[in-house]
Amino acid sequence: MADLVTSLTEDATGYTKPAPKRRRQTIWTPHGELTPRQLARQARSLAERWYQALRAWDTRISSEVLSSNLAPPNGSGGNMRVVGVGNYGLAGATITYSHVHTPLGWISENALAATLRQHDGQLLDRIRAGQGLSTLLHASGRGWAGEQARNYARTALSVAASLGDPEALTCLQALTNAEES
Repeated sequence: MADLVTSLTEDATGYTKPAPKRRRQTIWTPHGELTPRQLARQARSLAERWYQALRAWDTRISSEVLSSNLAPPNGSGGNMRVVGVGNYGLAGATITYSHVHTPLGWISENALAATLRQHDGQLLDRIRAGQGLSTLLHASGRGWAGEQARNYARTALSVAASLGDPEALTCLQALTNAEES
């Protein structure tokens, strides 16, 4: 057996050829160059973080009072007062904002829901109803938990990319390329 291995690596003069060097394939990302395996791992991690954020739907509500006194802060000019039909009072109006915590930070709940409906309107409904997968990752943590998980991941990364997450676009392309090969 040793003679067979030796004959495969030696040429006619008896010179042993060095093993060919493997060229390591890397992919450029905004965070540096990654191997395809590292990029796939990063894509799974980011998709999982976005999916869990959509499942948890952790909201924060804040409000802001708009004053009816619209005078310039330097005191020049007269006071303006809101005039209209109804009981407005002198305090002004209150505007309430609702935000959802995501890997990108706090995002408007309305903007997130509208973006999600553009990509997959039924996904939000299934997640909010407590249906769907509990995680996108295989129990071993070394891959996807099936085709449905890949579909959820594609939607989650598409939503993230639409909302301006630069890492999501790279990961979405890596997910698409991995499925094509």
